[in-house]
Amino acid sequence: MTESRYALVLIGDLLPGFDPATTWPALAGYFRIDAARLHAEVLARAPIAIKESGDLAALEAMRDGAAALGAAIEIHPVDANGSLFVLLDQRPRGPLPQAYVEKQVRSGIWPSNIQVAAVGSADWRSFIRAPVPAEVPAPAPAAPAGNGFEAIAQGFDVAADTSARLPSGTAVHAGFWRRCAAYLIDGLILAIPSFLVLLVPLLGLLV
Repeated sequence: MTESRYALVLIGDLLPGFDPATTWPALAGYFRIDAARLHAEVLARAPIAIKESGDLAALEAMRDGAAALGAAIEIHPVDANGSLFVLLDQRPRGPLPQAYVEKQVRSGIWPSNIQVAAVGSADWRSFIRAPVPAEVPAPAPAAPAGNGFEAIAQGFDVAADTSARLPSGTAVHAGFWRRCAAYLIDGLILAIPSFLVLLVPLLGLLV
């Protein structure tokens, strides 16, 4: 029998009453990752599945801990069809379990023709809604996992290999800090020849 697996999906939004200046740094500390990485690799691609596991209780503990800090986060089953990237505002987001994409389309939050691509593929296509099941069985509860902090030590699943699997889109934007660094490098590259050009007439005046 195949083990049921679930994905912890970080929505990228704040719960009511929370401040981003405190929530996101606290969330980075909770998941034991660098705050800059949280913004550049996670929030920039949210909604995004940050962890998959067959241990539902551990994922629920992580969800509750993140929600206590003010982060909107959900748990969705992962089916045999694998995960998807979705194209929102011409930017790939995800990966995401198909159950989450289905929920967003059914609720009208995302359009029915939203573009998706399977993980590992660059073939963008319109999402095809699955038929409504007659009855959705509730997931079987797993054994309790303490206070939930033990689950964090198992690792944060959003890694560099996930970024490498991003499908090609019309625009894939880097995070804020990477764009800032690129802007500074471009400025230095342009400043040096500009300075040399201005230096020539000054040397002429001196001569």
